[in-house]
Amino acid sequence: MAGPFYSDNFVAQTGTAGVVGPATDNTTRTAGFHAPAGFAHGRLRVKQGRFTTSVAGVAATEIIHVMKFKSGDRLYALTNSDTGASTDTAGDVGLYVVNVDGTGTLVRTGFLGDKDLFGSAVDMNANANKVDLFVESAVLSPEHKGLALWQLANVGAATHTSDPMIEYYVSITVTTDAATAAETVILEAFYNSGD
Repeated sequence: MAGPFYSDNFVAQTGTAGVVGPATDNTTRTAGFHAPAGFAHGRLRVKQGRFTTSVAGVAATEIIHVMKFKSGDRLYALTNSDTGASTDTAGDVGLYVVNVDGTGTLVRTGFLGDKDLFGSAVDMNANANKVDLFVESAVLSPEHKGLALWQLANVGAATHTSDPMIEYYVSITVTTDAATAAETVILEAFYNSGD
């Protein structure tokens, strides 16, 4: 097949919500198409959330809301770092829907989160330095980087057909508590928002 070929900076999105990019091997540029600012010239932002568990202070099944995002924010990287002080801290990393009162939930009428979208029982005691949670995840893969959070939620359990204009927490659901020493965990997100 003869080129040139065009990426999603030149061709309108195709497929259902959560599908990445235009049709493969696309040789036709969409006339008059302008890529959204987030693709073409978005400003990269960084958000970091950290917490320290005391020894056995955060029990299994506890939920820690680490960062808050708009559903239209495009996530390019989510990393986990930790001090490695404890020998057994672990947790699921996922999305919780933010309620009107500021609490977080997995299910709100018409909206779904996914408690382990970014990783299940992620090892948080390995003295890790910026472990890529898109790679850690059993649900996501590197091709999902750059999707809006609502589209990432669709890769999980949600079924949105457009941006629901809500907020999400990136949260950790503790699966194994820090039993031997206090543990500091840091999540860092690289994303763009609006523009």
